[in-house]
Amino acid sequence: MDNQSEVRKVDAGRSGEMPDGAKSRIAGSDPMLRFLIADDHVFMRLGTKSVLTENFDGAEVVEASCYDDIYRLFIHDDDFDLILLDLKMPRDDSLEDLKKFLRRIDGQTPVVAYSAIENPFEMAHVLRLGCRGFIPKSAAPSAFVHAIDLVLKGETYIPSKAVECFTVWDFGHRESGVQKRMDSLTPRQRDVLQLLSGGRSNKEIGRELNMLEGTVKVHVKAILRSLKVQNRTQAAVLGAGHYPGRGNI
Repeated sequence: MDNQSEVRKVDAGRSGEMPDGAKSRIAGSDPMLRFLIADDHVFMRLGTKSVLTENFDGAEVVEASCYDDIYRLFIHDDDFDLILLDLKMPRDDSLEDLKKFLRRIDGQTPVVAYSAIENPFEMAHVLRLGCRGFIPKSAAPSAFVHAIDLVLKGETYIPSKAVECFTVWDFGHRESGVQKRMDSLTPRQRDVLQLLSGGRSNKEIGRELNMLEGTVKVHVKAILRSLKVQNRTQAAVLGAGHYPGRGNI
């Protein structure tokens, strides 16, 4: 995983309002986006295509049913903004095929895996291989769109189920000094961090803590500075280690 990219984590199982980040792109001010969906189930491809075209104005969606389809397509056309890849297409070794594919594109196009897999350790492993996101097929449409939008903006989407499978070592931090940085947070910042570690958006955190979304953003920025991390997910990883299972105040 490219640790220099901006990273955010959201709860892929959470339904409700469309996140703010998605709305700006849905508004249609961006150039036409090109997506590649690779899934051996026609029904899943059609459903995913419908969500993308309904929420990203002017989006073009190209379909493939297996890796061989993708490689044939790439002979003439590999210009995509994002690739959605089902992990369980008909192959003998799905992870080996994924590794081969990620080497083939060499980071030129962000790849988001989506699958019925719900095992957080498998999710984390796929992300470590180089995918820029993992979306469970059980995700609500609003969470799906949010995840895609985050990746299009250069971020990485990690489901809240998988975040506790990462450690500070995944982001190059030494264990020593972490507790001291955590202790430097104010009580309100700790409240925000607990909810952030549970996959809550700024809007949801504000609602639960009875504060304006702008105030939440200020707290999040202060938390990042205090913890000496680059983004929300790195903060959430540290928070998950200190507040396990405490997504609610």
